[in-house]
This record gives sequence, structure tokens and C-alpha cells, in this order.
Amino acid sequence: MTSFSHIFIILHSWFFIDKMGGSLTS
Repeated sequence: MTSFSHIFIILHSWFFIDKMGGSLTS
């Protein structure tokens, strides 16, 4: 279960960073 939580957090952070980066580049 710990692995799943870790992956979820990483995906959430990556999505947030990707959105921010996309907004900055755009």
C-alpha cells in the first residue's frame, strides 16, 4: 500500500509541475 501512495503523490506532483511549466512556457 505504501508503494501505491508514493506513486500517487509523485504523479500528483509531476502533474502540478507539468501544468505550471506549460503555463510558463505558454
